[in-house]
Order: sequence, then structure tokens, then C-alpha cells
Amino acid sequence: MKKTLSILLAAIIALSFSMIAFAVEPTVELGKEYTATVESGSSVEYTFVAPETGIYVINAALKDVNIDLNFSIISAIYNNHLFASVNLCYNNIDDATDTVTAAKSNCFIASEGAEFTIDIYAFNFIVESDESAPDAAVTFSINKAGNLDEMLLDNTYSILGEKSFVIHPEKDGVWNIWSYHEGSAVITGTDGSFAENAWYSDDYPLDFSFEVSAGESYCITIYDLYNDPESPSPMAINVVDAHTITPQIIELSDIVCTKGSEAYYDLYVLPLGSSYSYDTLEFKLENEKLADISYDKECNSIVVYGKKTGTTTLTVTEPISGATAEVELKVISKFRAFLEYIFAPVIELFEMLFFGY
Repeated sequence: MKKTLSILLAAIIALSFSMIAFAVEPTVELGKEYTATVESGSSVEYTFVAPETGIYVINAALKDVNIDLNFSIISAIYNNHLFASVNLCYNNIDDATDTVTAAKSNCFIASEGAEFTIDIYAFNFIVESDESAPDAAVTFSINKAGNLDEMLLDNTYSILGEKSFVIHPEKDGVWNIWSYHEGSAVITGTDGSFAENAWYSDDYPLDFSFEVSAGESYCITIYDLYNDPESPSPMAINVVDAHTITPQIIELSDIVCTKGSEAYYDLYVLPLGSSYSYDTLEFKLENEKLADISYDKECNSIVVYGKKTGTTTLTVTEPISGATAEVELKVISKFRAFLEYIFAPVIELFEMLFFGY
């Protein structure tokens, strides 16, 4: 349910960001609360001009919720970039696993005089009703953010949920933030720069590089994606120089190949900004009689040729850092591969019916 809502929320963000407004509301004053009445499926816009260089925070909440489902998105847009977005969700549908009466905030940085479009989009839904959903009432305000922790190179930080930091780089460079945990990041700068990684991905760990310039300031917000609400665990964020970072982890799944055939398998070395070459990776089979291993630079994959049926262990090592991965490599006969191909749908159905896989 959570992933479905995230996908829907991402689609709504894309829709609201692409809508063209024909009437712009008055300029938002710092510290003043506003209530926007928004028709379902549409948006209203305000304008905010930063009175001074600094970090600002959007605070927003749903007001008088009396519908089954509501998604509301309050966005701060500058130079066609989504500098900040507060996503509000209320779910009162029967058997819903995710119910959030949202009152949230989000930080962004701005230079004096920078003009932002504040877009408020709403989608309302009433179950089993022919009547149109009532308008959404969203309250919001923009304030100066309090003191944020400063993010420094060669440090590790603990995140639970989401957290914003300020960056004051001493020299030009490229920073890399990475974690073993799924997450995302948004960076905004006083120079109007903007960078982000994938917002709605639960398939890959956080791993992101971005440029910084001396004399500028940046606000970075880290989002901990898909943490288990029943037993949340902090997300460790590593901040390093992207030009000097070395590999930390090698990702490779167990391999099953067919005797007499060649197959390609994806291999990832994290962080993605690591200083290394795939050509230097070392491959060692416990039983070298079963298969030949090589690396295909064009496909960015390892190539396995099965020579003899059996099972062994494949160890992959990155010699610069010493990072290693051990996986099982199994070589099967062509006849067995044929049987597994033919009966795979039956096996999958059996597992789904009796084991719930």
C-alpha cells in the first residue's frame, strides 16, 4: 500500500508541476499563515520573494478534512526547479494501511530577491459517491529556518525519517553522499543551483554526487525511504570527496548458468562515485573446472561460460579497497535448464498458492 501511494504521489507531483496557472495570488509575506482553497485536480499559485539570503522552511497542513482520500502538494519552484515540496496525505478509506493526517515542513535555500512560485495542488476523492469531492483547504506559511546542523566532508550522520543540513564548502569540488540504506536527497544552493537523485526508489541505496562552489551555501535534505514504521532504524549517511572515494560494497546475485553456454550478469560496485575500474576486478572460482569468468567492458557485465555441471563459490574482489563479494555459482545441464524453463510457470503458481511467495 505504501509503495502504491508513493507511485501515485509521484505521478501527482509530475502533473501539478506541469500545470500552467493563469492567475497568480499576492506575494507571500514571511511568517504569515495562508489558507488556500483548492478544487480537486487543480492548483492555485502564490509568489514568494526571499527578503534576504538564507534558509527558509515551508510549513503546511490540511484543514478540516472531511473526505476519504486527499493528496495535497505545496511546492516552491525556482527557475523551473522544484526547490521544496511538502506532500500532505490523508487516507480514511476502509482497510487502509497508511493514514497520515499530514502537517509537514520542508527546507530550501534562497538568495536575496530570488522569486519563487508557491504552487498548491490537491486531489480529493470520495468512495462510492456520485457527488464531486469538496475543495481542499490547505494552510501554509514560509518562515526562516532555525539553526541547521552543518554537513562536513569525511563525516557520517544518522537520519531517521528526514533531516536538513546546511553546507558551507571551503573550496570547489564534488561531494558524494552514500548509504547502504534506500534514500534520496535534494540540494539547493544560493547560486540557484539544484540537484536531486531519484525520489521514489526502493531498489537502490542512496548514492549521489553533486558539485559545490566555495563562497556559496547549500541546503541538503535527506529522505529515509521505506523505513519500517514498526521498527524504524536510523540511516547512516557517509559524506566524502567524490574524487577520492573507494569502493565499499560489491553487489552480485547468485549465478545459475547452463553447461556449454555463455551468459551475462550485472555487477555493481558502490558507491557509484568510487575511484576504481571494473577492469581491475579480480574473479576467483573455488572450482575452476566448472566455468570460465571474464568481464565485458562494453556491457558492463561479467561473462560466465559453463564448462561442467556442479556448484562452487565465486569471489569478486576490488583490489584498491579490498571490497569483496561471495556468491554461489551453479552450472546445470541443458536438459535441466529446459525442464526449469517449461515448468517455471507451474512452480511459480504452486509457490504462490501454497507458500504465498
